[in-house]
Amino acid sequence: MPNESLTQKMESLIAKPLLAVAKANGEMAMAQVQFMFDTCFTNTSKEGEEPLYAPVMVAMELTQSVIIPGSPAIEKTDDHEAVAATEASIKPVVTSFHLPLLTIVPLNSLAIDTVNINLDLTNEFAVAEEPTSAAPTDESMYLKQCTLDVHAGQLPLPKGVNIIIEAFSHSIQPTILPNA
Repeated sequence: MPNESLTQKMESLIAKPLLAVAKANGEMAMAQVQFMFDTCFTNTSKEGEEPLYAPVMVAMELTQSVIIPGSPAIEKTDDHEAVAATEASIKPVVTSFHLPLLTIVPLNSLAIDTVNINLDLTNEFAVAEEPTSAAPTDESMYLKQCTLDVHAGQLPLPKGVNIIIEAFSHSIQPTILPNA
């Protein structure tokens, strides 16, 4: 049945670019995940153990000037000793903290978001100058032109990555322990 073969060829012409796009999306996703693991995590597991990843931490210091107000002199009374006046001063206070690299590295989440396939098929019998009694066969159809327009765009980060970043962001804040 000639039309069946033509149908298979048409399906193949359409499917191959779409399969290539799906494969490209998968490869981009894996490359992005690999980048995140290679850059932002260290494998801390021993050989033969299930992988265990720890975040790469960046040690940072933040210096801030604090104004210490002065106080007026207090004269001696029966209840307390005299206290000399003090001048206002500025003292640098250093805060040290560790920040997960994942929270500051720009991450991409790219994927192919549009695909346009344009096929221009020509039937050689349709362009013949003399009419022919031969019916067109699947071999008489050929691809004159094929264009594939692919566009990749930025997607939102996956929810799991956002949860990890949020957990790390909360871990930066100091925790107050209750008195024993």
